[in-house]
Amino acid sequence: MMLKKWFGTATTAVLVSSLVLAGCGGNAKNEGNTANSTNSPSSSEGAASASKEVVTLKAYFPGDKPAGFDAVLQAVNDKLKKDNIGAALNINFMPWTDYGNAVSVKMSAGEEFDMYLDAPWISMNQMIESKSLTELDAAVAARPELKASIPEEMWEYNKFGGKIMGIPLGTTQGQLYGVLIRKDLREKYGLPELKTLDDLEKFLYAVKENEKDIKPFVINGIKADKLPFFLSNSANLAQDEVLEIGVNMFSYSIKDKKVIGQWASPTIADAYERVTKYYKDGIISKYCPGAKCRDAVQAR
Repeated sequence: MMLKKWFGTATTAVLVSSLVLAGCGGNAKNEGNTANSTNSPSSSEGAASASKEVVTLKAYFPGDKPAGFDAVLQAVNDKLKKDNIGAALNINFMPWTDYGNAVSVKMSAGEEFDMYLDAPWISMNQMIESKSLTELDAAVAARPELKASIPEEMWEYNKFGGKIMGIPLGTTQGQLYGVLIRKDLREKYGLPELKTLDDLEKFLYAVKENEKDIKPFVINGIKADKLPFFLSNSANLAQDEVLEIGVNMFSYSIKDKKVIGQWASPTIADAYERVTKYYKDGIISKYCPGAKCRDAVQAR
């Protein structure tokens, strides 16, 4: 496993997605709720190869331990031992309330472990910026079975600065925002399937010009703050130049190495200009009186 030293400690590489898991190696010295196993050649195997040295992989995950987890973990380790895999699992749980800080403390204290859960909304960005993690491109490329087990698109969308900094967990995704359009109106004006923001804009202005009784763009007020994100080419194409820091109004600029307001973020600057233009041109509805509102596009 590739480790990166951080304040004299060994830090495991982390996995990222809307949630991410970490690690790919092991340390035979790790101790936890599973003991290292020492196998001897089975009598039924006769002259078969000797048992592999067991490497215990230690993990920390957030949340409460599931009911019956110890029994399941023991069964898994028994199976790993029987199959002479050469590995055992030592999985531990910590409360969500202070998970990110607790993991950081363990790292700075020099505790060795192989896996942990991280994400941009936990501590992933800070770990990358502090050089606590090492990129995993070469390690992943060396394990084609791992590479093939996760869709290529997921690998690409979970890279940081173009590098694999963790293995996508792939079971939890974040919220997606977008728009619903009137297909009948799109076809009425001979427009193709909308695939880009430019396509959407052509549709909106076609509706504005030809449908006097229809508001081109209506958005639920509680989602209005998302307009700058799903109307941003940069954000939609994952070309982010800033890292979220857990406060919606502020981000960390990778380019300038400082905290900036979202309104100054180059990632969504084009979207602010687009929203302002749409509002002035009467594309975005100023008011939609409930059931009386007819619209061509709804933002969700």
